[in-house]
Amino acid sequence: MRLPLLMSGLIAVVLVVVFWAINRQIETTLLRDGRDRAQAAADQIGAMLAQSAARGTNESRRLARDPAVRRYLSDPSTEAAPTRDVLTPLAVAGQPSVELRTAEGVRVLEIGPARGVAAALDATVPLRPGLSAIQLSGETVFYGLVTEVDDTPPPIGGQREAATRRLGYIVIRRTLTAVQTADTLNRLVGNGALVAVGHQTGGIWTNFSKAIPPPPIDRTRNGILEYRTATGDRRLGAVSMVAGTPWAAWIEFPFDRILAPARAMQRRMVAIGLVAIGLAAVLVSMISARITTPLHDLTAATVTIASGEYAHRVHAARRDEIGQLAGAFNAMTERVEAAQQDLESRVRERTASLSEAGAALQERVAELNLARAELDRFFSLSLDLLCIAGADGRFRRVNPAWQEMLGWSPEELTSMPYMALVHPDDRVRTATEAAALAAGGTTVRFENRYRAKDGSYRWLSWKSASAGNLGLVYAAARDVTEEKRTTEALASSVSELNVINDELESFSYSVSHDLRAPLRHIVGFAALLEQSADERMLDDDRRYLRTITKSATHMGRLIDDLLSFSRMGRAALNQRTVNLDALVREVALEVGRDAPRDVTWNLHPLPNVHGDPSLLRLAFVNLLSNAVKYSSSRPRPEIEVNVDGGGPDETVVYVRDNGVGFDMAYADKLFGVFQRLHSSDEFEGTGIGLANVRRIIHRHGGRVWADGIVDGGATFYMSFPKRGTQP
Repeated sequence: MRLPLLMSGLIAVVLVVVFWAINRQIETTLLRDGRDRAQAAADQIGAMLAQSAARGTNESRRLARDPAVRRYLSDPSTEAAPTRDVLTPLAVAGQPSVELRTAEGVRVLEIGPARGVAAALDATVPLRPGLSAIQLSGETVFYGLVTEVDDTPPPIGGQREAATRRLGYIVIRRTLTAVQTADTLNRLVGNGALVAVGHQTGGIWTNFSKAIPPPPIDRTRNGILEYRTATGDRRLGAVSMVAGTPWAAWIEFPFDRILAPARAMQRRMVAIGLVAIGLAAVLVSMISARITTPLHDLTAATVTIASGEYAHRVHAARRDEIGQLAGAFNAMTERVEAAQQDLESRVRERTASLSEAGAALQERVAELNLARAELDRFFSLSLDLLCIAGADGRFRRVNPAWQEMLGWSPEELTSMPYMALVHPDDRVRTATEAAALAAGGTTVRFENRYRAKDGSYRWLSWKSASAGNLGLVYAAARDVTEEKRTTEALASSVSELNVINDELESFSYSVSHDLRAPLRHIVGFAALLEQSADERMLDDDRRYLRTITKSATHMGRLIDDLLSFSRMGRAALNQRTVNLDALVREVALEVGRDAPRDVTWNLHPLPNVHGDPSLLRLAFVNLLSNAVKYSSSRPRPEIEVNVDGGGPDETVVYVRDNGVGFDMAYADKLFGVFQRLHSSDEFEGTGIGLANVRRIIHRHGGRVWADGIVDGGATFYMSFPKRGTQP
């Protein structure tokens, strides 16, 4: 019985090891597929939400430019029907009504859906343009979309002008607690999964049925997370940032759901193993009985012969045939044993050699199968158009991206010559390129147009290589249609801008020449009049004459500043490393000499920046001169220049004075041309200095802003991009 038990035990050990290895591989594969599935689902949900938010934002902006909306906000007493007709497409059945609010937040119009009933929702959203964070009102989870309505709508894709007056807001609220939406997403992602959306920096999260606790994730970037719940359950999830919104999408699967196929496989393998071990035990017992019984008889005979027991059929004690057989058996046993040992040694060597070769062959086959599976997966998942073409001018194989891009199925593409899809104007070049590839060449970049199933043509950029003696060509293509259109539009825009710039420059010089001559005449004749009629003029006449001369001189400075402002935008930047500390101290010394009274300068150490020294000097001359001018009425004028932190991508420098300051309600007018917050009788100036500062800093890739308090001083900030982050 020992031999059957030993063999059955060895078989059981081998089966356990093999089944364990198979189960581990299955679990690893299932977890990897689960991670890929979770990330793909999160990215898909994020893309769906981003597209929905972009469509809603664009539609709301488009309707905000409608004259009926602006007219009604300008005068809510007018007829509301045209405005209601314009905004009705934004109202959706089962969702809260769309509101039209004034710039002060007063609701003047509420628009319900054309069909169905609007959902009741008492809560509102902050009047800040764009998408709001997800909010909770009772058991209802919702978000808002606020769009500004201006009296002069900006051009599509343009910036809002500083002088534009805000008339009000279009307020759209959308609830996220819809059972139908949750069921749809569960069917899309899979039963057992948790689909949630929430704010990227925390706050309210929802599974589209109710509010839920925020998942324990890093919401600032996409990624996979595995964690345990408070009850010890293992879960796997993925987060995806929703582009263009403050939201993030979260997909979560329980480990039990992911590993369910592996658990089922374990149960089947255990049953199969038990059956196999039982059958092996029975088979080994039968074989052992057939082998060991003759050996037992031979052993008994040998023992009987050796012991001299003559009662047995083999009488080893006698000198007859049995004795000879016993002697021959013993001699044969010795020779057989020696031969068997030699044979077993050679068999072991041969078996070991064959086993090593077989294992190496199996390992190589497994590597090739794995490589082929990986290549097939990349071939199927690639966003680019991949194909294999033969020398007969037909596709042998194409990836799914062809059908997504052009609409042709793989069967249609492989059943026709690919030249039939090429634009007629590109066929000669395509045939020439195909001939070069057939001769063993390689295509690095080749562009032609392919016909889509709907009849339109798409520009494709190719990279391909010949497969040598196989007569095949491997190629990859990328859709560059939008790049072509963008390049053509950009070239057209650049050409138009160059023409406009040339016209503006000619106009500037013409205006300068045409205006300077009359001004020179005014100043000259005023001087002659003062000399010739000096004794006949009264004091008021002299004052009038000085006013004329002063105004003409001021007009001349305005013309010079305008020309300088126009040239500044066209002059090339001569950028280098600038010692900002030395530059500011030099400018302060120069400006301080012309100050009407002593100024206390608090100049802190400043860093080096990369820019045009002459333009940066002009910017600081304007800022420090303004600081001296507007603080000259103080008993002790004080001006400070220092660094204000900034960040990893920029350096912020500020100029602060204790002068007359300004009202922050008019801060948006500070950097405009001819925009002045103080009259010229109080402080001299042309109103172009700060506009020059803004243009100089913008040309260096930075930004400018200001803080001020009436009679409490002003602070002007400038940011300089650090060397590695400059455009």
